Amino acid sequence: MFADACTKAQKFTRPLISSFKFLDGSCSAGVGTYVIINPDGWFITAGHNFEGYAAFKVHSGERGQIGAAISAVNANQSLKPKERRRQLSKFRENPKWIEKFDIWFGDGVRVSDVKVFPEIDLAVGRVIPTPQGFEPPVIGRPGALRPGTSLCRLGFPFIPIQCTFDDAVNKFNLGVESGLELFPNEGIMTREVTAGKTADGKFEKLFIETSSAGLRGQSGGPLFDIHGQVWGIQLRTAHLALGFAPKAKDSRGNELEAHQFLNVGWAAHTRLLVDLLNEVAVSFQAA
Repeated sequence: MFADACTKAQKFTRPLISSFKFLDGSCSAGVGTYVIINPDGWFITAGHNFEGYAAFKVHSGERGQIGAAISAVNANQSLKPKERRRQLSKFRENPKWIEKFDIWFGDGVRVSDVKVFPEIDLAVGRVIPTPQGFEPPVIGRPGALRPGTSLCRLGFPFIPIQCTFDDAVNKFNLGVESGLELFPNEGIMTREVTAGKTADGKFEKLFIETSSAGLRGQSGGPLFDIHGQVWGIQLRTAHLALGFAPKAKDSRGNELEAHQFLNVGWAAHTRLLVDLLNEVAVSFQAA
């Protein structure tokens, strides 16, 4: 059903990889997805794909504060050695503070003009140059999608990244030279979900709910119909309580209640996408 649509969608769907090096020397990485909107390389993705950068800035500031405090203690010539050691012992860096951070959007690609909108969990930016083989998506007309419509998500889940950091060249090694494989999963639209307006009143926080859950690695990827027309950007998974809890026993024989939930996907609604793209003056192809 979605074979032709996936062929279209893979021409505007790309992976991103957030990489972290911590003070203790360990590294980790996570995969997300972004959607290129127009031939100028403008893209849209989930805002939380940039949370690592925000944390990196916070940690850098905290490290700077500790460094300044240590320097002040060392510069205080009135302190006796024992008192200096006592004061210096109060300052401890967190080994899990982020020391190095980077987001990879593709080999040979640089990113500019990024704007993150935390209240609606979306971000826009521009990749330069626009990747080869790109064809722009068609954005669905707000209000035209009906409950029960078959939809598909596309992204990059189930991809382990063995991230390391090369201090000699100050660069992360991701080991993704062979490329990343797209993974689709489908569901039907169940309903529209609204969470009110943003504090500035510019955007309505409106989502498309689907009967299947989004997968880690699909955040920021497209939600599209059988024609490849985009209706949303995958953001999160919601857990709907089913209202029953069958009994189960753990490994020690203790009886537990296993509360049951339906996991559903939430994607930024096409109306929200259109409002955002118009707000930042990014052109797109409308249905």
